[in-house]
Amino acid sequence: MASRTGDPEGNLSRACDALRRLRYPRELFREGARAGEPAAFLPLLHHALLGFSRPLAARLVERGYHLGAASDRRFVEGAFKVLRDEFGYRTSLTPSQFLQRGYAGE
Repeated sequence: MASRTGDPEGNLSRACDALRRLRYPRELFREGARAGEPAAFLPLLHHALLGFSRPLAARLVERGYHLGAASDRRFVEGAFKVLRDEFGYRTSLTPSQFLQRGYAGE
C-alpha cells in the first residue's frame, strides 16, 4: 500500500543527507520524526534559523525577531513569521498544528 507521503523512509534518508550538508551537529531523532513528534523537528528549525549561519541569526535580530530565548510555541510562531515575511514561504501547517504530535511529519 502506497503512503500518501510517497516513500517515508527514503524521505527520511534524504532529510538526513540534507542535514549533513547543513552541518547539523546531531543525529535526527528518527523515531520521533516517523511519528511526527515536534521534538524531532524543533531542533532542526532552530539550527536552520539560528545555528547554521551567524549572519542570518544576527540579521533576524536586527529585523526584530527574538527567537533564541523563546518558548517552543513562541519560537515556532516566530519561525513561521520569518518564513512568511522574510522568505515569502507559506507553510501548509499552522504553528499549533506543527506542535501537535503527528502533524510535523506530514
